[in-house]
Amino acid sequence: SGTKMYLAMRAEGSHAVSNTEVGSLPSVLGSLQGLSEQNGHHALVGSFRALLEKVVMDTCVQAVVIGLTTWWRKLPFAQRSEVYDVVLYHLRCVVEEVAHAPCHFEALSETLEASLEREAVAYAARRCLGIQDVDIVISGGQTLVNILPSETKYNTNSTSVYLSIVKGQDVVDKCGLEPWQLECVVQLDRVAGLLCKELVHLPIRPTRITVIAIGSSYWGGKAAGLADSIEEWTLSEVLEKLDLALRKQAKQSDSSWLKNITNLVRLRICFERLFPPELHDVVKVFFARDWVVQGEPFRTTWTSGYFIRFVENSRIMGSLWWKKSPWMETPSAEWVDL
Repeated sequence: SGTKMYLAMRAEGSHAVSNTEVGSLPSVLGSLQGLSEQNGHHALVGSFRALLEKVVMDTCVQAVVIGLTTWWRKLPFAQRSEVYDVVLYHLRCVVEEVAHAPCHFEALSETLEASLEREAVAYAARRCLGIQDVDIVISGGQTLVNILPSETKYNTNSTSVYLSIVKGQDVVDKCGLEPWQLECVVQLDRVAGLLCKELVHLPIRPTRITVIAIGSSYWGGKAAGLADSIEEWTLSEVLEKLDLALRKQAKQSDSSWLKNITNLVRLRICFERLFPPELHDVVKVFFARDWVVQGEPFRTTWTSGYFIRFVENSRIMGSLWWKKSPWMETPSAEWVDL
């Protein structure tokens, strides 16, 4: 799930980076079976071609980076070469034919993907909110919750917790909320509990802890009315609104309620296990997905963090960096988040 194409650019002579979604692609990459059934690989390659053709009408694409993320990490090694033959090779051929540009596959570890998301958030927060060092970024998708503390402020490392929304929906549908709540508590305690202990035992009580929620955490905030705009909320306000949304969702019966309530429970417990009650008054939370940075649209994804890191490295390392990255020759690129 979550297969999307993004366009990342930096105009010549400008320091502002833009990162916008071009469109979504069929989510058939969960397994070889998904690629084979109903010609799933043909649907993916065909949609990829259509989106890329749309982009090249208005933009000179210098490179295409195809990110191999959660689905690739879970794919057995024995199947990876077959996936390349069935779909990835054909995506590369489309890039060369339509964009006349190099195509680079980037297999991202959980740690790298999370750090790139944090880099994107840091870029936007500095320029839009004047925040030089965000304390904690909470991100994630359908399968993961990522907790990314500042490396300069805390000793606890960034970590990921497997808490699948799809699995949660199944649990809630069959057994009710309580088993899913317990699963979230058990899994998040292992990770969030470590940072919570560090926060409690800081030698000087912090006067402000800035948290920015993106990804699935943003959508949880959206369902609770916390993300209509990029604004600051106290943690007490966040918890109150999440509780209200949970009560409302429990009374719903439409098709979205199960996914919403599963995500809301996961987010609520994440905040609860991460921050002790005595710090609730100093925790300030922003729910943000789409920013406007120096007039440019900017979505905080790993793709934007990757592009920012590339631009920064090229500025610092000059020609050495270009030689190490022959697949990209100018600071503009097409990104596919698989």
